[in-house]
Amino acid sequence: MRGSSEWTAPPVQAKLAGMPDERKKDRYVVRSDSSGWTVLEIWTGTAALVAGVPQTGLSEADARHMAGVLNTQARRGDSSMRR
Repeated sequence: MRGSSEWTAPPVQAKLAGMPDERKKDRYVVRSDSSGWTVLEIWTGTAALVAGVPQTGLSEADARHMAGVLNTQARRGDSSMRR
């Protein structure tokens, strides 16, 4: 490291440090868009698909619920809803 022998965590790592362990493995997040709320897949940055339907234009409550369901299933390794 240039000029310093002390390592500091990048900002993302600092955010994760205070987050509950189960949330560190989240695969889906909720973001507002022009037509409501979207459930995004973190790894791809695209809208989550459930039964082939993009999860966009949802109410905030529906988007948060769907993200929670998808994250729970992703932690279990279950991809049945995403087919």
